[in-house]
Amino acid sequence: MSDHSDATTTTTVPSLLDAQIRCARDLQDILNAETQALLAADLNALAELVQRKQQAAEQLEHLSRALAQATGGAPERHISGLGDNASARWQTLRDTAEVLRKVNLHNGALLTERQARLRWIAHQAGLDEAPTLYGPGPRGGARPSGLGRHLAQA
Repeated sequence: MSDHSDATTTTTVPSLLDAQIRCARDLQDILNAETQALLAADLNALAELVQRKQQAAEQLEHLSRALAQATGGAPERHISGLGDNASARWQTLRDTAEVLRKVNLHNGALLTERQARLRWIAHQAGLDEAPTLYGPGPRGGARPSGLGRHLAQA
């Protein structure tokens, strides 16, 4: 690498790490709110959180690509050469990513349980198909009057 590239990497990489840490922490807040919305069966909050989560995940992915580009595709190798502060940021980012992974798995399990409960209620109510609580697929559909409120509380 040239001296100019080294200087650019030295200033750019810590900034990218800081931006990724902020974005990852924002995503963690969103996932924590998602956990609460799943537990409360708050469909309005879940709908709003889906958009925020998608935007935060896209931003984090964009920053990850920028970091990969700034480090020639090998952030671990380059970051360790930038000193203890950059290495500490890298470790913070890795730790936050692990927390995100765990919370996301937990939310996935909550969602699976919630959807199973909705399918059971729909089956008990004699519906052919349970409505989708959260996730891809068609929304809405015809439901017997009053059943939506019971499903949302399931």
